[in-house]
Amino acid sequence: MAFYSLITRGILPLGYGIMGILLDGPAHVIALVGITIEFTVVSLFIIKYLKEVSKEFER
Repeated sequence: MAFYSLITRGILPLGYGIMGILLDGPAHVIALVGITIEFTVVSLFIIKYLKEVSKEFER
């Protein structure tokens, strides 16, 4: 029960987010938003890093 309340309060490390999708209630919506934001930020960071690496190889 404490685990469920932890998810519904919006604490969303990836593991909690995946569990939140499996639970009923508003937790799955919060989890999907959290995972989407996390995925977007990580993707942008990777793209930025790869652009910098490719610039170094061009020099």
